[in-house]
Amino acid sequence: MNIEYQKLNFCNLEAYRKIRLESLKEYPDSFGASYEDQKVKEKLGFEEYIEQELPDKFIVGAFDTAKLIGICGFFRQDNARRKNAGEIIQMYVQPKYQRNMVGYWLLQTTLEEAFKIPEIDNIELGVFTANQNANTLFDNAGFEEYGLIESHVNDLGKKLDRRLMVLSREMQRTYS
Repeated sequence: MNIEYQKLNFCNLEAYRKIRLESLKEYPDSFGASYEDQKVKEKLGFEEYIEQELPDKFIVGAFDTAKLIGICGFFRQDNARRKNAGEIIQMYVQPKYQRNMVGYWLLQTTLEEAFKIPEIDNIELGVFTANQNANTLFDNAGFEEYGLIESHVNDLGKKLDRRLMVLSREMQRTYS
């Protein structure tokens, strides 16, 4: 398996929309957004950032040949007091490619891109505790839990516990 990882650009918009909606439809308990709400939107929130190719709001894609099979996003905070932090969002790998380290390398590539921004000190994320694969991935990548939101309500009205995690620049683990 020869998987390549790269930031998405304007040429990837159709593939991004397809895989993002797929992630929401197939794993509704893993994301805060819902498939039903997103599928009717003319443009998904991150499509604008992909079009503009912003250095601090981007999606990294995992590609098997030319097919987009996974996504992982980074969003830098706009608040002037939080410009040193960003957030991992929309992490998803198609089931066929899970458990093959694709998610790990997709996350690592996204972290490397994010930490190229000199001011970024911390990268945060939220993950539902029921999503064991994602929790294992983030633990193995060096993220540390700093809080727990009990009974966080997702878009479907289901109560799920949500871990809040952070990775500092100094704690980033990189493997070759």
